[in-house]
Amino acid sequence: MTKEVEIAEFFAQVEGRALQMARTSTRNLDEAMDIVQDTMLKLISNYSDKASEDWTPLFYRILQNKITDWHRKQTLKKMLYMTPVSVDEDFQDYLTEGIDHHNSEKQTQLNDATQAMQLHLSQLPLRQQQVFMLRCWQGFSTAEAATIMGCTQGSIKTHYSRALAKMQAALKDYYYD
Repeated sequence: MTKEVEIAEFFAQVEGRALQMARTSTRNLDEAMDIVQDTMLKLISNYSDKASEDWTPLFYRILQNKITDWHRKQTLKKMLYMTPVSVDEDFQDYLTEGIDHHNSEKQTQLNDATQAMQLHLSQLPLRQQQVFMLRCWQGFSTAEAATIMGCTQGSIKTHYSRALAKMQAALKDYYYD
């Protein structure tokens, strides 16, 4: 299999999750798509010669850096121009994407809980948000998340613990017995 085919298959595997992570963080589909595209381009241009098993941590590290850079630019824009950061008009639609609204009461409760979870996740501090998505959504181990984020495992554990506590407190009304 050629390197180009391997990279294309790799991107097909990570694109959806990466877009979801970026969109949750930016609340803007266009910005998220740009971030993911920039991440892919940087991986191809700088790391395509690496072994394919190294691509996943490299890709997510680049993605996290791009998201962090985007937040820094938004903060700077807000300070310089005193304008609110743009939020995708369709963000609410994104939160309810794929939900069958003609379902039972239990499904409605589940849909509400899912929307609340994604909304509260997008409101976490950036590092907590990133760690939560890497550990919980992507399933990376503490060590893998530390490599991707460029910090210690202890830092990952702290951010993850704080994110979980905030999410549990915010979503306590949605827990089912």
